[in-house]
Amino acid sequence: MSLRRIGIAAFFVAAAAMAQEPPKQEPADETKMAEVIVVTASRTEQRIDEVPAAVTVMAEGVDVGEINAPPSDRVNAGASWDHGRFFLNTTIHYQSRAEWRDVRDARYWGPTDSFNSVNAGAGVRVTDNITFSLTGTNLTNERIQQHVFGDIISRKVTAQLRVRYP
Repeated sequence: MSLRRIGIAAFFVAAAAMAQEPPKQEPADETKMAEVIVVTASRTEQRIDEVPAAVTVMAEGVDVGEINAPPSDRVNAGASWDHGRFFLNTTIHYQSRAEWRDVRDARYWGPTDSFNSVNAGAGVRVTDNITFSLTGTNLTNERIQQHVFGDIISRKVTAQLRVRYP
């Protein structure tokens, strides 16, 4: 069965489930939160002279140009929102340029460019047992390669229909 047919079938199952009465929610009391918002952020910085392997190699007289230079900066930020039946999330990731020398010989060495990745997801809890969500990775379709021999990470959008059996 093709992915297109699976997607169309998932759409009709979700549409039929949405046509049903929405799940009943318990009456709100002061101890329950009706809405949840979460925000996260992180940053990592690393210089080549702080990498343990690099320090060891440099101490043995090997040129620093012959070892990997990991990304000096990585920054992540994200937010999510969950309210009753609906939920959303988004993340943004930045990674600076890196230099890879851990493959074969100098003919194969090389850099990976810095990149940004914007990711997002949204979903709805159709019933207590059925959830439909859509997730997108690298939504700007930037050319992302995390290692000189790594795959190119392009835009990816995934639809998911989750059914829980009681």
